[in-house]
Amino acid sequence: MAEPADFVHVYDVASNYTHCQEIDLFGEIAGCAFSPESDSFFITVADITYSSLLEFHRSRPSGPWGELI
Repeated sequence: MAEPADFVHVYDVASNYTHCQEIDLFGEIAGCAFSPESDSFFITVADITYSSLLEFHRSRPSGPWGELI
């Protein structure tokens, strides 16, 4: 969910919306979307001075057993 300015809230639907991450940024939010694999999250900022495209990556466990955890 994105507000018109400055905040994007990402909810974990698997946890019945009990876990949320808030992304605070500067500028008017033009849109947001996940990549087809859901590994990246994109936010576009439509500001006269600071227009940008932000990309966030999901962190995954590392190590030989990372895929099993």
